Amino acid sequence: MKQVQLERYIEEIMEAQEAAGMAVAVVEAQGEPLYQGFFGFRDREASLPVNEDTIFGIASCTKSFTCLALRQLEEKGLLDCDDLLSTYVPAFSGRHQPGLKLRHLMSHSGGFYPLPRIMVDEVAGDLGISDESEGDLAYSEKLALEGARRVACRLDAQKAGEGLIGPPGLYYSYCNDGYGLLSEVIRKRSGQSYASYLKEHILRPLSMERSGCGFVRPSRDDNAAILYRKKDGVMRWDRDYHDRAFVLNGGGAMKSTLRDMGRYLQMFLRDGRSETGQIILSEEGLGKMLQPLVTDKPGSAYASGLGVRAWGDLRLYSHGGSLPGVSSHILFSPDAGAGVVVLCNTSSVSVGLIAEAAFRAYLGREAVPARETPLSVEWDALTVESLPGIYRSGEGTVVEIRREGEGFCTEIDGKCRPLIPISRSCGLMEGRFSDERIYLHRRAGRVFAIGYGSRMIPKSGD
Repeated sequence: MKQVQLERYIEEIMEAQEAAGMAVAVVEAQGEPLYQGFFGFRDREASLPVNEDTIFGIASCTKSFTCLALRQLEEKGLLDCDDLLSTYVPAFSGRHQPGLKLRHLMSHSGGFYPLPRIMVDEVAGDLGISDESEGDLAYSEKLALEGARRVACRLDAQKAGEGLIGPPGLYYSYCNDGYGLLSEVIRKRSGQSYASYLKEHILRPLSMERSGCGFVRPSRDDNAAILYRKKDGVMRWDRDYHDRAFVLNGGGAMKSTLRDMGRYLQMFLRDGRSETGQIILSEEGLGKMLQPLVTDKPGSAYASGLGVRAWGDLRLYSHGGSLPGVSSHILFSPDAGAGVVVLCNTSSVSVGLIAEAAFRAYLGREAVPARETPLSVEWDALTVESLPGIYRSGEGTVVEIRREGEGFCTEIDGKCRPLIPISRSCGLMEGRFSDERIYLHRRAGRVFAIGYGSRMIPKSGD
């Protein structure tokens, strides 16, 4: 394993992106991690280091736990992932989106654009409850019931041309609301809170003793990471694990450690079994969970809470996560018999690139391969005419694409970069550590939305 090259790359990214602390592991199906690396600090001000038991947020890496729980309940006969959402969440009638199934939400193919977050603190404040009055809000039935009602009603109100993209199963469009409602399905069918179900049926069997969805524990644990994020050009930090937390847990509430997440990935590499041989999910159920359900971009797809793509002759599964003070990434390949965990306590750090570099290093390849810029092409006249404009996500992302001379410029967060056409439906923006791509979605030849990051973002006015 090319450890020196990998660690040099990690340190370069951390310095450039002002990351406070990071933990990286490479695991195989059995035994202790093949590699562990600890960088920076869990608490920079007190110079407290990171170790394998430091608690980090994992944000959207939680989504695979949600799908694992659903597949478990499916094996027990308590639900079918082809069931309609309205069967379990009556507040979602499906009047504008008939045929919406659980598997559509599991694969972000429900047909919804990203929406503003309905947050824990907002709903708890309206209900007059708190961690102090209720105990940890991650376990609160009052919060879950009201959160599910609000999220379901909002999704149910989306209409064609007013929040709906198309029928279920047609488009990949990342939707945290959908995963929130999946956690409500788990609560209803299991008879336990989402957080309690995960603890009993996934975390304890895998000996993930320092993991959970709670807000209180990481805010008080001496070995939990301080959360760092830049706001208005100034780095800020606190222990506020409520910050930007979605009201329903299924999309991003989990907190975990490098040791625990290594055990989680080992379960996938052992065909659904714990280290002691306990079946967490049968091989058949695991096969369903890892089956691609919708294409998200050329060469890759989304399964149940995990992205999937080919890496040469290997199948590679992965997911990232981002919240204030959280950048996380998991990656594993049953074909290679290995997985990678990267946890960081700073927002907007390129942990996905680090995970891929660690996987390459495990395979004995160059951790950081030379970048190849694809050849440019020319877009047709209708694309050139319809592409410029402002694209707004309900989550707050704003992308402006405008003509600049004979080409295009893309402005995001006040930074403008040339957009180079590299295929009929894709443009490339060069970056320091990697290039970013924007995918064009058309109707009748005209661009009506773009794919940026994992989001489908509509054009303003369309």
